[in-house]
Amino acid sequence: MRHSNEFMNKSRLDFIEIGSYDEEELAKLGSLPFRNVSVELDALQCLRFFPCVENLILRPGEISEEGLGYLRGLRIISLMLDYYSDCIDLYAIDLAQFPDLQFLFSRTQYNFYNIAMCQSLCTLVVQEWLGNDLTYLVGSSLRALCIFNGKLQRVEGIQAIPQIISLSIANQRRLSDVHYLNLCCGLESLAIERCNRIHVSQIPPLPNLRYLELIGSQTADDLSFLENYPRLEYLLLGILVINGNMQVLSKLKHCAIMSDCKHYSIKNTDLPKAQHRFHSHSIPQWLEILPQAF
Repeated sequence: MRHSNEFMNKSRLDFIEIGSYDEEELAKLGSLPFRNVSVELDALQCLRFFPCVENLILRPGEISEEGLGYLRGLRIISLMLDYYSDCIDLYAIDLAQFPDLQFLFSRTQYNFYNIAMCQSLCTLVVQEWLGNDLTYLVGSSLRALCIFNGKLQRVEGIQAIPQIISLSIANQRRLSDVHYLNLCCGLESLAIERCNRIHVSQIPPLPNLRYLELIGSQTADDLSFLENYPRLEYLLLGILVINGNMQVLSKLKHCAIMSDCKHYSIKNTDLPKAQHRFHSHSIPQWLEILPQAF
């Protein structure tokens, strides 16, 4: 059992990490007031000693139907599924049992199911998306979705998440179709990073977009595509602009160019920098103290 003073000092939050071998020791201690718990899948029975847990990390291990029963009744706010599943099986986590869940991190989308039955969930971060589209999320109440890697080919399904305001997609080499974004009129933040089959001309007009991040090997003839985002305030630009005319960027509240090309009319240091930057999605503070989390 690892009850880390280092973690506590850094975050000012109580944190404990347990494995199946800790059950006997925990039984001697009785009910413990920890709110932040990291537990191996084969030690889920130890959760009965943590009735106050709110933020939970599930780590790799042998999982059982009996073990899953110890998740029921917990008032979890943040959940991290720190193990890999490449298909739905009997031991996927049923999100319907967490009526208070607000934040979910998962290695793949197949670690969980019933997302539409978890209407409190507002932020989802998936490390590797194994499907072709986003229809797995239809009916959810997500406001922010972040996907780091995977096999995504199109964003179909995003239009059926009516409350979505923030979308971040990275490292999707197969992604070639984003036209469903034209049905996401409430989108305020969009980040497309290293999805090199997507050209800026494919991104539809988004009337409420405030934050835009474009990073990759793509090129744009000019910056006229920014006219599609009349409310844009924050821009992180990591693609090549052929004509080099960057004057329009000076009208933004905050702008950063990742590469200062010689033919650009304005250098990055001369662009406006806001004191407080817009955040495209939020990660709970307690997860930031874990070196292996992201």
